[in-house]
Amino acid sequence: MYKARHGPGQTDKRQFGTIRRQHIGETTWGYCHSSRAQASSTLMNHQPTIRAAGPSDLEKLQDLYAQMTPNQQRCPPEIATDILTRFEKYDGSAILLAEVDKTLVASCALIIVPNLTRGGAPFALIENVVTDTSHRRQGHGKLILNAAADRAWQCGCYKVMLLAGSLEPSILSFYEGAGFAQSKTGFQMRRSPKRTA
Repeated sequence: MYKARHGPGQTDKRQFGTIRRQHIGETTWGYCHSSRAQASSTLMNHQPTIRAAGPSDLEKLQDLYAQMTPNQQRCPPEIATDILTRFEKYDGSAILLAEVDKTLVASCALIIVPNLTRGGAPFALIENVVTDTSHRRQGHGKLILNAAADRAWQCGCYKVMLLAGSLEPSILSFYEGAGFAQSKTGFQMRRSPKRTA
C-alpha cells in the first residue's frame, strides 16, 4: 500500500507529482515479471479491465494518442511494433490499457527505472496519460493510474513520478485525487521546439 505525501503547490510550468510507498520490505524488490498476463485484472462486472498492451493493440492505442497530441505524426506500424518489443525488455515496464467491453478507454505508460540509491530499490515514471474523450469523468483515468502505481509497488519501487503539462486546476486536482502530491519542481529540456498544446 502507499500513502500520498502532500506538499505546497508548485508554480513551474511542468508540475512534478510523486507518490511514495509507505513501507519498503528488504526483499520485496528485485523480481518483477513483465508478462502481459500478470498485468491484467478485472475489478467487477461492467468495470474496466486493466492489462498491458500487445502488438495487436497498437493501432487503437495510437488512435487514442491522437486525442492527446492531434498534430503529431503517427508512428508507422513496423516502428511501433519494434518500440513495444524494446519497451517490454525493461523489467516491469508496460503500456497499460483500460478497456470496457473491449473498447479502449484509457492508457498510460509505466517505466520502471533501476536505481543504485535507496538500497537498490527502483523508481517508476508514468507518461502518456490519456482517457478517451467520450469516456472522461467516469473514473477510468484514476483507475489506470492506480493500477500503474500498484504494478510499481509490486516491482519494489519506492516512488512513482509523473509530469503534468498543464496548470489547469481540474488537471492538477485529477492527479491529486489519484494520490499524487506536488512535492517537487519539474524541469525538462526538449530537442524540438516547445509544443503549444
